[in-house]
Amino acid sequence: MQGFVVAPQAATAEEPIPETIAGVVTKIDPEKSRVTVESSDGQPHEFEGSAETLSDLKMGDHLEVKRRPPPK
Repeated sequence: MQGFVVAPQAATAEEPIPETIAGVVTKIDPEKSRVTVESSDGQPHEFEGSAETLSDLKMGDHLEVKRRPPPK
């Protein structure tokens, strides 16, 4: 299982995002610098990542993603 740190898409007050999400890559959008990871509970989580990070990923990869605070 690969592990890396990316910034999550904004979470709402009703949907706090866990500090670490483990799951499977279900979508990679290099044009928008986004990757979608489906966690074990079936929930999709979208993250922003660098072009270098996204180029290392492929559909079906198992990841553990640690979120970091969005830039201020």
